[in-house]
Amino acid sequence: MIASGMTIVLFLGAVVGIWRKNSPLWELALVVWMCLLVTALICILFIQERRTRRRFAYTVSLQHIHQVLHDLRDTEAAILQRNAEMEEVMPHVMKVLTAAAQAFTTITGHECRSCIKTVHYPTDPGLPVEAAANLRELQVSTLARDERTGPLDGDGEATYVDQNTAFEVLFLQRQHYRWFFVNDLRTPPPGYKNSSWAEGVPQKYLAAATWPIQKRSDVGDAVHDTLGFLGIDSMTPAIFDRRFDFYVGAGIADALYPLLKLMYIQKRGGDPSQCPT
Repeated sequence: MIASGMTIVLFLGAVVGIWRKNSPLWELALVVWMCLLVTALICILFIQERRTRRRFAYTVSLQHIHQVLHDLRDTEAAILQRNAEMEEVMPHVMKVLTAAAQAFTTITGHECRSCIKTVHYPTDPGLPVEAAANLRELQVSTLARDERTGPLDGDGEATYVDQNTAFEVLFLQRQHYRWFFVNDLRTPPPGYKNSSWAEGVPQKYLAAATWPIQKRSDVGDAVHDTLGFLGIDSMTPAIFDRRFDFYVGAGIADALYPLLKLMYIQKRGGDPSQCPT
């Protein structure tokens, strides 16, 4: 209202000044005011675009999230209905991760990768396991990556939980952390550990976010049922937004839990297709 009033007053003053052939101060004031007004409007539009672009991107990403759920449904059905083997299941898992990577690529506006890390419990016990176990001695390895990235050297090698800050925090401080992300690994937080680094330097990504694939126990924290982790990373730093990105990754991680549970049952010699439905 103030801007509109100022514009009207200056415009009328300039018109009257021209009609009376007075000093051109009114015209000069009008020109200066219009320049300031247009500059302010451009700044407002830029800020508004920055604020709404990400929200619009979340809407567009729904098609990829639907694809995640679609492929998960088909993969779990194949295991439940006919105990599909890993050779058949893994290509579908890669499709799930491809859709997850595309969702975050759409959200962030930068190329993202995705992977699933699975946890190796000692002597392969039934899950959930007692939280009193030494969780730092557990190992984690890459189960699958998105189709674009494909398998990388060292994916088959297991690393200990305490060699990676993200896994360590999500295992040992699960009551405080629901995800762990670092937006710029060129300046990581103090004490940050990452087993994929070479000589303490990032090699494959500059921003990374990790969500646990787990079911919170309904009998308290006396048991632990963390089956793995969902990882999203990118070579572009500062792409994650703590306000909204958590919910996208957490939703995908939650949807992955039944699939990993079925795969654990298979690994222990069980037949998920014989489970009552």
